[in-house]
Amino acid sequence: MPPLSGRLLLDTGELRWLVYDSEEAKLGEPLVRNLRDYALSPDGRYLLFSGLDNDITLLELATGKKRVLVSSPSACLSWSPDGSRFTYTTHEGSPGLYAYELATGKRTKIVGFPCGTYSDYSSGGTPRYCGEVTCGVWLDESHVLFQRFTGSLPDKVTVIAGDPRELRAQHTTIAALAGGKARLVNWPERWYGIDRCAYAPYVLLGDDDLDTPPYISPVFTSYAGLEPRPLPTLEHQVRGSSQRFADSDCNILVWHEEHSYNGSERWVSLLDPKRMDVVFTSAPLPTNSFAGAQDYVWVGDPGQHVMAFTTPSEKGVGVTLVDLDTGASRTLIEDEWPPVDVLAWTPQP
Repeated sequence: MPPLSGRLLLDTGELRWLVYDSEEAKLGEPLVRNLRDYALSPDGRYLLFSGLDNDITLLELATGKKRVLVSSPSACLSWSPDGSRFTYTTHEGSPGLYAYELATGKRTKIVGFPCGTYSDYSSGGTPRYCGEVTCGVWLDESHVLFQRFTGSLPDKVTVIAGDPRELRAQHTTIAALAGGKARLVNWPERWYGIDRCAYAPYVLLGDDDLDTPPYISPVFTSYAGLEPRPLPTLEHQVRGSSQRFADSDCNILVWHEEHSYNGSERWVSLLDPKRMDVVFTSAPLPTNSFAGAQDYVWVGDPGQHVMAFTTPSEKGVGVTLVDLDTGASRTLIEDEWPPVDVLAWTPQP
């Protein structure tokens, strides 16, 4: 394991720093309690979050300063690639998917949730019934990809008492934001956004078949000009695993697993989206370095191929460093509960 010194930002139900200097790891005091949703800014300086108080708050990580931006129950926080705007959804007031501009505080409603109230013939109640709109994924500084319901709400709905139901999204939609308005175009296929590379114009897309590898598309140059093409299936690729752009070169991280009578081996490959070939494959990794992993971040210099993972343990859920070059691992904490998410790595200030 190469020498490392920095801080990992963790969500343990509370936002905390985990300070690490190659010798020991120390968990700091909570910065924020009761997180519901969060998104790290592209430059790593700010964290957007919403909590039980329902506000969307901007946290400056270096100073700990907080600023409330939106006061309503919100979710689906997502930054634009340049960090000038973010999207969120809310079900209060005028429900919908919104874009918020940091410099001006101006909000643009991208699309509303079609909702109605109907008689519940199973209980005599009046449940709320809505069409689904999914979280937005930014394709560039002015275009957002999401799925939405575009049909007519039914005249009569029978549901379990008190259980709000949503109609499934029917179309993939691209919104072009300009002049405080959003122009919407439906894409003819059902794609959903997985991840957008922050350093090059590529976006990962998925479809409804979990056994199909993700698709990659250059970010369109014409309005709604996505050209998805499937990623190659690599040997022993883990199906249904979370795949994301991995580093500043926009390589795609792919997990592998091979079972045998002696157990299983896991490793990682980085796939170059331009050439569609593998540029790096790790050594076999400790089995628990991926089993149940919920998230990961790159640690140290990009060329070191060191990652921090959320990992299960006998005592609860912890955080483990894995050197992909050698397969060496080091557990930093292992007795956290509820589960931990690893959000970001920063060098020591």
